[in-house]
Amino acid sequence: MTVKQGFQWRGTWRSLALAGSPFMVRSSSCAANAEPAFVAKLRPLIQSAMKDWVTPGIMVLVDVPGQSTWIEGFGTSDLATKAPMAADDHHRIGSVTKTLTGEAVLLLVDEGKIGLDDQVEKYLPGVVPNGANITIRQMLDMTSGIYNGTADPDFNANIDAKPVTIWTPQEFVALALKHPPYFTPGTGFHYSNTNYELLGLIVEKQSGMALDNFMAERIFRPLGMTSTILPKADKPGMPSPHGRGYLFGTNVDGMKAYNAMIAGNAKDAIVPWAAGKPPVDATEFSTSYASASGSVISTIRDMQVWAKALAIGNLLKPETQKQRIRWSPHAPLRPRYHRFRGEVPRPQRCVFVVSSLAGIVPILRPGERIGDNQRRKTPRCGLRTAAGSPKAVFESSDVERFGWILMEV
Repeated sequence: MTVKQGFQWRGTWRSLALAGSPFMVRSSSCAANAEPAFVAKLRPLIQSAMKDWVTPGIMVLVDVPGQSTWIEGFGTSDLATKAPMAADDHHRIGSVTKTLTGEAVLLLVDEGKIGLDDQVEKYLPGVVPNGANITIRQMLDMTSGIYNGTADPDFNANIDAKPVTIWTPQEFVALALKHPPYFTPGTGFHYSNTNYELLGLIVEKQSGMALDNFMAERIFRPLGMTSTILPKADKPGMPSPHGRGYLFGTNVDGMKAYNAMIAGNAKDAIVPWAAGKPPVDATEFSTSYASASGSVISTIRDMQVWAKALAIGNLLKPETQKQRIRWSPHAPLRPRYHRFRGEVPRPQRCVFVVSSLAGIVPILRPGERIGDNQRRKTPRCGLRTAAGSPKAVFESSDVERFGWILMEV
């Protein structure tokens, strides 16, 4: 995890994904041989970003309802074989998993088995310090103050040394809860994977089902997401077909760069890496420590389906969907239930991005468009080669190996 990746949901529908060699697919709504107007803008930006971010492969899927669907691949999904990545390849979707765990919680809210304003102590007695004062809603929207376990230095050193170690949610939660909270519940915002690991345990307890089975039965099957799974912790392998996933640097280096970035220290928000040194192949690294917060595997086509369901809320009661899209006063640039990643869009535009390299895609804030981010004055994480010059810059807020991201076009 060279850096942390961020995610903004700003639309029901424009999606973009990443990896492979050039090819084009047009929907039946496109005129023969006609290329959507936005392609001329996106293609050079994508090619430039690949070069700047030292990215092996990118696949783009843009879907504009009533207009067109555009798919084009760039580069390679495998540095050894130079093979292109196909649209049906599987990818780890990283922290987009949180949207699915959030959906699982809301489905149980609709059934009366979970209350958004119930205390965590009600469901996990004795597990969370101060759990009588932390609500389900606060964990969902990252205002609980609970420490982010993936920020623990010893944890990062451990997964650097033993990247295939199998973790249980209970082990990860116990590690995180050794740390004091960031703030009094409900008084601030801090991204924490621990929130969603706890929510996953609550879903299992209240549903009587393993989280992977619950997601399959209540989300994937009803939506026809036939290529999406939450893998068992002891079966972390990628389904076929799939490309390779890469990262620069170590988890420890990435965490240092991320902490420097959020502290406003641009000088140290850099992951050091020797010039010309190939990235690490992280395809088989375990993500079991982030089961409910980052382990789902899917395809670009299934993510198209999920994007629409997430934005419209067609598995939920209307009043519950309204709760999903409320804004938090502690995170003014992000939707309420930040890691639900849901907001009714106006305009209805968004982009999916999936890549074979961790942490390559910059966040776009509300109102920004592709290409605006280079004008920011805020620090960004980057990759520094042995020669000392930044070869890639990123801005981000959560842990990804390689996966998906949404941002406004």
